[in-house]
Amino acid sequence: MPAGLIRRSLLIGALVLLASTRAAVPASASAQTNWSKLLRPAHPPSRAASSMAFDASRREVVLFGGSPGGPPLLGDTWTFKAGVWTERNPATSPPSRSGHAMAYDAVRRQIVMFGGLNDQLGYLNDTWTWNGEDWSLQDPAASPLARFGARLVYNPMAGSVLLFGGTAGEEMLGDTWTWDGATWTDLDPASSPPARSQHGMSYDPAHHQIVLFGGAQGPGGTSDDTWVWTGSTWVQKHPVAHPVDRTGAAMAWDSSLGMVILFGGGNDENADYADTWAWDGDNWNQLEPTRSPPARTHMSVTSMRGRPMIFGGVRGLLDYLGDTWVLRTENPLPPRSG
Repeated sequence: MPAGLIRRSLLIGALVLLASTRAAVPASASAQTNWSKLLRPAHPPSRAASSMAFDASRREVVLFGGSPGGPPLLGDTWTFKAGVWTERNPATSPPSRSGHAMAYDAVRRQIVMFGGLNDQLGYLNDTWTWNGEDWSLQDPAASPLARFGARLVYNPMAGSVLLFGGTAGEEMLGDTWTWDGATWTDLDPASSPPARSQHGMSYDPAHHQIVLFGGAQGPGGTSDDTWVWTGSTWVQKHPVAHPVDRTGAAMAWDSSLGMVILFGGGNDENADYADTWAWDGDNWNQLEPTRSPPARTHMSVTSMRGRPMIFGGVRGLLDYLGDTWVLRTENPLPPRSG
């Protein structure tokens, strides 16, 4: 992995420390998108490499931890509901960390959190769950290796949470695990993306697949490949149009467009992006929102009631952000059938 990318990843993570038919015609031609900044008097402090997930049973977004740009790392829990950020004070809380992964487990109606990097630059492999009021440390019989920059996505077709990738220092990981509420299982699929971390990943309800894009990829730097999880293995897609290579991009489902959205990210040249793309199952379509967040990477992302929502992130190496944005759509497309 290039030294510049290693330094950038660690600084951001811990700092302690013409195409197909759809691709040729922007989706904005039929459905105008607009990133809307949510101006709220109270919000979490600026940070990057935190994680958040939408708790559908309680209809609120949950955010935990991250790096504020210097020591110590954060270990706070916030919820966003009815347009208001609220800091929570649970009786039990995970240790401070950054670069952890979170997803909502719809079967068990709880948030799942795994891994990350602590204040001592130690890689973590602990599993925690959030029930709306408190965090609980789980004791699974098996667990993935400790790591930073993995991604977690709930797979409703399997009723479990899927984990892919991450890094433990110089070692990039390319393993696929599933969490069933009690333990982790290494799936060892026949085909798999190359090892990577800080990639984008989201469930695509229109095609009943998990979509993965880009990430930091060992000596090869950042990547621009697209893969989908079919339920039993990974399959590489070869879209005619796609975003440029990047790491730390945000990906989430947009129910109005019926597509997975990708925003931002950066590369080893310290270039950060503010572009918005939509995945239609075959190709990436670049959107032209009337307004967009400033360029950034390593922001938190989730799909809040079907709308992509991002929080924070970092521009360059030192400009840590604490803003909240939601993607809105006028003249939404009719529902897509899967």
